[in-house]
Amino acid sequence: MRTDLTTEITTTRSELNTAIEALRSDMREDFAAARDERAAINRTVGNLTNNVAYLNGRNDHANADSAN
Repeated sequence: MRTDLTTEITTTRSELNTAIEALRSDMREDFAAARDERAAINRTVGNLTNNVAYLNGRNDHANADSAN
C-alpha cells in the first residue's frame, strides 16, 4: 500500500512539473511574441513620425513658394 502511494505521489509530482514547464514555455513564447509585436509597432510609429516630418517640410516649402 505504501509503495503504491509513493508511486502515485511521484507520478503526480512528475505530471505537475511537466505541466509547469509547459506553462513556462508558453509564457516565454507569449513574451517573445509581445516583444516582437511591440518592436514592429515602434518601427511603424517611427516611420509615421518621419513621414509627418517630411510632409510638414514639404508643406512649409509650398507655403514659402506661394508667398513669393
